[in-house]
Amino acid sequence: VWRSVLQFMYQGTIFPEHCSYLQDVGKCVELLRACLLYKLPEPLLRLALSHLFQLLPSSPPSYALQVFALCTADEHAKNEDLRCLRDGAAWVLLYQAHSVFIDIEATDLCDILCKVVRCLENAVFENPEQPTVMEDHLSYSFRGVPQDLLSQTLSQSRSFSMGVQDDMLHSMDFGSLKGWQDQRSTGRLVMY
Repeated sequence: VWRSVLQFMYQGTIFPEHCSYLQDVGKCVELLRACLLYKLPEPLLRLALSHLFQLLPSSPPSYALQVFALCTADEHAKNEDLRCLRDGAAWVLLYQAHSVFIDIEATDLCDILCKVVRCLENAVFENPEQPTVMEDHLSYSFRGVPQDLLSQTLSQSRSFSMGVQDDMLHSMDFGSLKGWQDQRSTGRLVMY
């Protein structure tokens, strides 16, 4: 971890062959701790945040507790860059509470849970008129295209049946069409 930090400080780059630690949650927690403690450059912090956010849900909950403690320390509690990781760690702590809080004293547990609840309250109630939604470009490119087999089958059968109904409407002789209204949205003919 420190080799890549020093390399970044001197050269401004991080080589992928020196970053094998990014798949190890313990090493990423070390990188986050170093970034926060020594106020390392923002690209290193973002590197740690992005990898920890991906690794925390599948890692042991003790790491989530360490990350949450780092992100909610007094000097970092208001840091908005840490918000996504703080909220993710809080979620993991609540989800794995039955295993992570077994050996913790009641007073310490109360302090931790108060911070977790405060964190989640801020996530839910802060800026309710402007929810923060990250846009998923992949799903945006597929907008309107059904992605599962059932949706594809339903949309194909619906388009086929609408085409059959259109053909039937044009081929039927209603005599005088006065009083008939074509409601294509429902697929029915209605007499008024």
